[in-house]
Amino acid sequence: MGPVWALLLLLHITQNTEGFCDARVNNAQCYGALGGTIEIQLMDIGSATYKCQWKKNKQNIFVWRKNVVQTNKLENRSVFNASTGIIQIQNLTYNDNDSYSLEFNNKDGKQTKKTLHKLIIEAPVSFVLLQHKYLSNGEVRATCTPQRGDSLEYSWTLNGHNLTDSELLYKNSENNITLRQNTAGRLRCSVKNHISQEFKEINFSACDCDAGVTDAQCYGALGGTIEIQLMDSGSVTHRCRWKKNNKIIFEWKNNAVRTNKLENRSVFNASTGIIQIQNLTLSDSDSYSLEFYNKEGKQTKATLHKLIIEGK
Repeated sequence: MGPVWALLLLLHITQNTEGFCDARVNNAQCYGALGGTIEIQLMDIGSATYKCQWKKNKQNIFVWRKNVVQTNKLENRSVFNASTGIIQIQNLTYNDNDSYSLEFNNKDGKQTKKTLHKLIIEAPVSFVLLQHKYLSNGEVRATCTPQRGDSLEYSWTLNGHNLTDSELLYKNSENNITLRQNTAGRLRCSVKNHISQEFKEINFSACDCDAGVTDAQCYGALGGTIEIQLMDSGSVTHRCRWKKNNKIIFEWKNNAVRTNKLENRSVFNASTGIIQIQNLTLSDSDSYSLEFYNKEGKQTKATLHKLIIEGK
């Protein structure tokens, strides 16, 4: 056997990847996906093994003896291939999470080998939701939330590179970060565990005002443009009303704009939840409120804020 083939064989028997486990390797850690399938190498290919016992917590779950399967407590969801020595287990559950041992005996009943290993079942990462919110001081808070997944690891990039100290203000938690003022671009959150990986990206720009912050004071230049955050990015808000002096000027309901009294000088971006208002006038200076409602018509949140237009 040449050195290259020897190296490939060594890698095969010492590394366990998702979907495959070599139980012959002592202290192996094997990962499977919840509801998925895993193949476990119990015996050598073409093995002349006299007796092989695979145990979970010292209890036999699979026994091979004299070229015959004598015990298989997983037979309703497994297939054993005697020529390859591999057992395939389907419909993995959290109950499969445990410590296992593999024992070999010769014809005289003497144990010739024993290995220990662990089977670890994880729910795959699915449906990552990435939202961002503008804070009153111009900072941006981003939250990354997968619908499900076990033993999660998070990583963040902006415009394809890892976040720098000039962009990241602080990390509130692994899935919640705050970016510095004037940070903008394509933000990606990647979520992974041992058996899967997903990511979500959003594009955002610097925002002048977050109407969702109670008592926010938002400043705009006379004749200029202001961007106001009405809803979270990627929001599933059922109904949102933005009011000026208790009169509706903008309403979002059932994923559509129902009212926009500023439509001749505004643009609303449903994906970011930001309304951009152009040609600001002194009459835009006023007290505003932002209200949210669920499908039953119950108010879930309300904030007050002021828009202050200043002349040049």
